[in-house]
Amino acid sequence: MVHTFITERATVHETDFEKWDGPGSPAIRVALNQMVSLAEIQSHLFFEAADERIRVTPTPRARAPGEKLLSWSVVPDRPLPLDAAIHLKLVPGLGSLEGTERSVASRTVLEFYTFPEHRFLGVDCQDNAGYPVRVRAGSSPPAAPCNPMYPVSLKFSSPVIKEVLRDHLVVEPDLAGGRKDYDPWENSYSYSRLGSPREAGAEFESDFPELLIARTTYRLRARAADLKDEFGRPLMADVALTFQTDDRPARLVLTHPVSVLC
Repeated sequence: MVHTFITERATVHETDFEKWDGPGSPAIRVALNQMVSLAEIQSHLFFEAADERIRVTPTPRARAPGEKLLSWSVVPDRPLPLDAAIHLKLVPGLGSLEGTERSVASRTVLEFYTFPEHRFLGVDCQDNAGYPVRVRAGSSPPAAPCNPMYPVSLKFSSPVIKEVLRDHLVVEPDLAGGRKDYDPWENSYSYSRLGSPREAGAEFESDFPELLIARTTYRLRARAADLKDEFGRPLMADVALTFQTDDRPARLVLTHPVSVLC
């Protein structure tokens, strides 16, 4: 009896999202189980948006001396469509430098979404009953004001770092309470959000660094050209938004096991 079998073929066994170089320009680490040539990756791995195929540009990743070249960084050879579902796909026929059998599988190795145009979406908070409130850009204040004891967030369609908000967003009344020796943004952590894939419908929030004053009307202003996202893109329109805070919620709690009401 003779039994014939085929050993493992070349394939992508792992992907990691590295970074965004632009709103439609991701860099992705692709790890294979066998060594393949650059030409094989270019021929059998591609980005797909709707029915459009975009070629990849692969670059070998650094490796230790004597270590097999199994890991590549791939980017699209041109920017991908904005606000689109993207599939990184592997098609059959991938050839290995370690054997003669070509791959037969066709599959999506990574799915993610590109960024839309840079827009200010509004302000998110909770009312005093604990229900979410969204004050949308371009709308009048809702009936329910924000709970001043709960964080209030600015919402954008793409990420904005703290320093841009600190330098270019005008908040009235002033978050520093008129003080010149105090920066309310100083203790807010600044970080990039360009190191992970974007999910469908994702929004990016930045909390105000302080709790807001109770029973107050707040006004936000910023020039579109100044309030840029992490890609350096200006907003589609200036920021001009008004919202209100409520009274502080009553805290009716007996904090001692033995209490006397007088």
